Order: sequence, then structure tokens, then C-alpha cells
Amino acid sequence: MVGDVQLAALRPEHLARVKSECLKTLAPSTTVLVRQVFVAALRWAEDAGLVTNVLALTRNRISRPPRVERRTYVWLNRETAGVFLAAAADSPYGLMYRVMLTLGLRVGELLGLRWVDINLDRQELTVSHSLQFVNGKLTLCEPKTTGSRATLPWTDATLTKALIELKAKQTFDRINRPLWLDEFGLAFIDEFGGYIPHTKLHIDFKQTLRRAGLNPAMRLHDLRHSCISLLVAGGTHAKVCQMYARHAKIATTMGTYSHLAPEELQKAAAVLTLALS
Repeated sequence: MVGDVQLAALRPEHLARVKSECLKTLAPSTTVLVRQVFVAALRWAEDAGLVTNVLALTRNRISRPPRVERRTYVWLNRETAGVFLAAAADSPYGLMYRVMLTLGLRVGELLGLRWVDINLDRQELTVSHSLQFVNGKLTLCEPKTTGSRATLPWTDATLTKALIELKAKQTFDRINRPLWLDEFGLAFIDEFGGYIPHTKLHIDFKQTLRRAGLNPAMRLHDLRHSCISLLVAGGTHAKVCQMYARHAKIATTMGTYSHLAPEELQKAAAVLTLALS
């Protein structure tokens, strides 16, 4: 795109070219990230004395980042969450969906959940890993961010009972099956101890949505969003919502979910009215 342009010859139209080329194949949000990396490199070059006027380059009208439209999310509310869980009772992955919806886990964190991370007596689990493929090998990786590490409680007796039964079944299978593949002590595995591929979960999730008669546009990851949105809509303190979301900044949590708390906004408006009257 601009690889043949010398640093000293860079102009706003070159950044505009990068933007337009990226938008041919990438989403606007990804194009923004590409631009951020590009601009960061230019600033480094400016600090090294290799280029000047980076600010003028990046703030020119034609080189501004593309507009990113706010995504329309499809989340479960109290009513549809019950409908979904009822339909998920017929799914082999129904318990996994319940854990995501109850504790707001990401898919990789769910798949990387180990029994040593789950305290059934205290009804809490610790998010410490994410299951991913690295160089073609299944690996327990660090979670998305440092703030993603957390110990989360639950009070759902149905969830506790289901996890106890699952652990007992896996213990029996481990002893009685000649072939057992699990090397990590994972909580969610197939009948031979193998990991559960993302694709299987996604396909089954869509089938569960159809059985429940819910919006098919909803993604598996939206179960995590649904968990946090239910907390926000229920009036849970913003800091607690952030702890469940495990966002590094509370602004991220509130920026994503604040529209779900209209009652809190009404209370804030009443406080201001009282103060100014």
C-alpha cells in the first residue's frame, strides 16, 4: 500500500490509501486497529528523527480513522434466559451454557476450566486459564488480560448439583475406559476425555436457539454479555459488574452495558433535580 513511499515523503493521502485498502477486506473496527499500529510506528520514527509532522499527517481530514458503527447486540433478558436454559436441557452442552450465563466466562475460559479451579463446597470457581491451540498443540494459556483472573461465586443449587454429578461421572469413566485423553483435568470434555471443539459448541448453540424460538443472530459469546447485562439491569453495583466482566477498566463495562440501567439514570436525574431546586 505505502511500502514504496519514503518516510520523508509521507502525506495524508498515503494514510487515506491504507485506510481504503484495509476497508476492502477488513471490518472498520479492524481497520482502526491497523491504523493505530501504523500511527504508533510513525510516532516512534518521529522520536528517532526519521519523520516529522506526524500529528499533521494523522489529523488531516482525509486520513482520519473510519467510523465504527456501534454493534447491535442480541442478549438474553430474565424471561428469554429461562426459555433458553429450558431448551438447553436437551443439549449435551447445556451445563456449559449455564456456567457461561451464570458467571460470564469467555468460551476459551470455559473450555479451559479445570476441576482444581472449581470449589464445589464454597460454590465458586477461579478463572485462571484459557484453552487454545498454539502452534497446532492444545495449550492452557494465560487469560485474555491480567484482570481476567478472578474467583467468582455462584448460588445456583441446580448448577452445583449438575457439576457434582458431572465430576462423579467423569471419575467413573476415567477408571473404566481403556482410553482416556484428558491431560489437563478439564471439567468439560467428551466421553473419551477429549477436548470439545469450538465448532461443536457453536453448532449446538444455534440448534438450541432454534428449539427455544430465540433470535438466531445471537452468538455463543453473547451468553457472557447476557450475564453482565442481567447484573446491570438488576441494579448491581457497577464495580461488581466490572468484577464479573473482568474488564481492566470500569469505563469498558459501563460503556457497553450502561444503556441497560434506565432506572439508575432516572435516580441520578432525580438527585440532580433535588440538588438544583
